[in-house]
Amino acid sequence: MKRYIAPALVLAIAALPAFADQAADRKAITNMFAAYDKAVGKKDAASIRKMMAPNATVKGPDGKTYPLKDQLAGMEAQLKMAKSIKSTSRISNISFKGNNAIVTYTNNLRMVMANPQTKKDSTIVVASNNRSTLVRSKGGWLMQQMETLKADISVDGKKMNMPGAANTRSTTR
Repeated sequence: MKRYIAPALVLAIAALPAFADQAADRKAITNMFAAYDKAVGKKDAASIRKMMAPNATVKGPDGKTYPLKDQLAGMEAQLKMAKSIKSTSRISNISFKGNNAIVTYTNNLRMVMANPQTKKDSTIVVASNNRSTLVRSKGGWLMQQMETLKADISVDGKKMNMPGAANTRSTTR
């Protein structure tokens, strides 16, 4: 029995750096999501772009994958139109596979903007469940693919469907 303890101890000690690396990676990813929320609140599209891998994609409500760069122009326009915006992300799980991390999280977004038709302020609220794949780069972690699994959207308290979404699936962050 005693001869099994030594090899097990050696394996446990050898695994410590991997656990330490994962702890550092978890902290870096958590900090990245906090920085994303802060950038959204500041309407800082340039900082948001820096968090994205050059070939990042968004999985659309139709199950198809689209280049993120096609979606960013719309996001930037919304940020410019917003009078105020607050994003709160809460990570529920991070798993690692090689140089990738799969992050599941919720995001609550609240945006006030002038309604283009009435010119009065409208409040848009999006509560979403999401999954993102991140890739490790020389500069840290970057978003590789974003998918919204479920989104509840309201405008001035009235529930809305995401355009083109089936069963509340959407392409929001």
